[in-house]
Amino acid sequence: MSNGVIVRRGRYYWHLSVQALYDGKTACIDWRSLLPLNGGTTKQRQSLLASSKGLLIALVESPRDHRGERLAHSTVLNWVHDLRRLIRWMTSKDVWSFSDLRVTDIVDYMTFSTMRKDGGGEVAPHTLYMRGKLLHEMWEVRHQYPSPLLIDSTHWILKRRDDGDAVRRGGHLTSQLLFPCSVPR
Repeated sequence: MSNGVIVRRGRYYWHLSVQALYDGKTACIDWRSLLPLNGGTTKQRQSLLASSKGLLIALVESPRDHRGERLAHSTVLNWVHDLRRLIRWMTSKDVWSFSDLRVTDIVDYMTFSTMRKDGGGEVAPHTLYMRGKLLHEMWEVRHQYPSPLLIDSTHWILKRRDDGDAVRRGGHLTSQLLFPCSVPR
């Protein structure tokens, strides 16, 4: 890896380097945890995992605009967490490829993403923003992984408002879901 955050790749586990603050700790991605235990054909499951691994490599190797030189392992783990959520939602709808997602699927997923997993209400605006941001990044690196997302839906699904002064004063980032008047098919 050009960035050095992924130090060892195996069939099921990828090991990540961690900062000195995590002395003696390791970080690991278990690729088997992305898919549900049942469902899909062997080919569908393998293809979705290959696409997911390619996506993660593309995300790790893509230039960071406003961050430091080193990508933190926690960023990679957050991508995997959000990717797992997307994949679990997709497979529950019998969608086994990012390239098979339609605009209506993205809208449904983002609506689903507004709710907490424990049923305790809505997620924080920043959480929703990060879930939408993953879809945007999947579009941005679409030429770098197999069976990529073919829809750039982020222009109308998610808008981030960031009042820099409010953030510096301890304010909050806010996100909004934006639904078009008509949904393209």
